[in-house]
Amino acid sequence: MRYQIFFVGLIFIIFIPYQSEGNNKCFTAKTCLHNAKEICGEDHNQGTRRFFDTCDMKEYNCLQGTSYVKVSFGHCRNLPPIEEKSTEKILQKNEEMPNDEQDAEKSLQIDAENSKQEQDAENSLEIHEENSRQEQDAENSLEIHEENSRQEQDEEKTTEKYEDNSKQEKEAEESLQIHEANSKQEQDAEKSLEIREENSNQEQDTEKSLHIQEESSKQEQDAEPAIGEAQDAAKLNAEDVKKDNKTK
Repeated sequence: MRYQIFFVGLIFIIFIPYQSEGNNKCFTAKTCLHNAKEICGEDHNQGTRRFFDTCDMKEYNCLQGTSYVKVSFGHCRNLPPIEEKSTEKILQKNEEMPNDEQDAEKSLQIDAENSKQEQDAENSLEIHEENSRQEQDAENSLEIHEENSRQEQDEEKTTEKYEDNSKQEKEAEESLQIHEANSKQEQDAEKSLEIREENSNQEQDTEKSLHIQEESSKQEQDAEPAIGEAQDAAKLNAEDVKKDNKTK
């Protein structure tokens, strides 16, 4: 729809009569009505000049290709005055062209209408371009918004993934800690079992030693009567020997 409006505006501008700046100067000079009211003109180089009236300034711009515009008459107060005869000739010329006045008014009306149409077309084109820019800006803004929304979603997914990974890592650390604790408990249990076995061996060795001591003590006790008898026998033998020696 906006492209259709653009092409209609473009066609409208193409078919509107267009006059160059130079032709427009000469056209307004030819259709201008003199009023013999002297004015002061100034060009773009700030040069000043007296003119019989506004129409005289327009004719001068047309013939000389200058760009004088009306300014305050004080700018021309140091310039020499214009001859009165020339002013009378201009008034006479103005009176001799009664029909041209109507043609000039019509031409001015046509020119004003064309200028208005051109201005309306330009305004319409500017409005269309502005609307097109606004639409483009809106589309760009929407694309940026969608892109930002996608980025936010990606960031949320990344955050969730990071949190999930962090949770998994934390669970893995807890599992490792539990495993290490269990391993330590197992090692402690193994050490405790070794200590118990060692103590059991020591107890067994103690029991064996005690049993040996008891056995030895028993053997000693069993041996004491025999020793006593042997000692008694030895004493008797000794006494017999003494007796035999005395007898001899």
